[in-house]
Amino acid sequence: MRDFESAVELRQAIKRATASGVDQATVYEASHQLTPLEAAERSHKAQVQAASEALHKALAEDNEEALHNAVPGAMEIRQYIAAELFDTAERRMNEFASARELAKAKALLEKAMESAEGAEGAEPLRTAFQRAEAAGLQGLQLRRAKAKLDELTALEESAAREAEALAWMKKAEAEKKEAAERRRFEEEDKERDKEARRAKKSAEKEAKRRSEEQDGGGDFLAKAAAAQAWDTHEAPDGRKYYHNTVTGETTWEMPAEVKEAELKRETGTGAASSGSKANDEIDTLTSKKLKTFLRERDVDVPDDAADDELRHMAHASAHRPLVTWVRNKTADGRVYFFNRKTKETSWTRPDE
Repeated sequence: MRDFESAVELRQAIKRATASGVDQATVYEASHQLTPLEAAERSHKAQVQAASEALHKALAEDNEEALHNAVPGAMEIRQYIAAELFDTAERRMNEFASARELAKAKALLEKAMESAEGAEGAEPLRTAFQRAEAAGLQGLQLRRAKAKLDELTALEESAAREAEALAWMKKAEAEKKEAAERRRFEEEDKERDKEARRAKKSAEKEAKRRSEEQDGGGDFLAKAAAAQAWDTHEAPDGRKYYHNTVTGETTWEMPAEVKEAELKRETGTGAASSGSKANDEIDTLTSKKLKTFLRERDVDVPDDAADDELRHMAHASAHRPLVTWVRNKTADGRVYFFNRKTKETSWTRPDE
């Protein structure tokens, strides 16, 4: 309970106590306590009076600023002010505020109408329109703004659809590029796999060729030996014929091996290229094959010769013709001769 409200209660209590003959000292004490409460009561009445007068004056002058000062000041004590007075003042203050908001909203709407262009102008005009509508604006200006807003909203929606379509197209293009890139990588992987298989096949083929050359003494060496096996003779009538000293075959037709050897000599590819090829194939021979290669060319092979020495000797004697009787040694070191054509052996070298 507020002080000024307590004063009324205490005053009534003192009256009842005096009338009933309560001890004067008690009444005096209560009267002493009443003094400050009555002061508060007077102050409250003065405050209510001042607030009421301020409200009356603001209403009489129809002054917006005065009402905005008086109404909030009277708000805390409105229950002690005449209800009709306070309600009238509050309603008029709100009317001023509404009118001010309406004027501001109207001005903003007008400004938004002037600058609203294209899809990007839809949102500012929409905000201004909603504010003007909430402020209570009506009439031609609001209808014009609504028509303009509908127009810009249509553009806004169209732009949104266009942007959505563009985003979809970009996404589709990106996915297409990604798929193309993925296919390219797959094709490159396939090509690398093919290349690896080709390289492997080529390596296997080359290894097989080298192995066959080593086992057979070398393709070139075999062809050279085959060509050297044919001797050229002249018949009494002057015609040439060919005799194979290895197989004993005789023919009037030039053998293919002899043709190939003569063609290389005529085109200039015989000595240099053949020598180079022979050297390449010598490098692939084993130690045993190198010794056979040298003995077939009547080269003395030291028993303790290393592979590098044997290979060097083979390169140096690659141009030498093959001999028919090949020198060999028995297990006890004795020298004998082996005819590689007839398979005969002899302790002495027969005439070639």
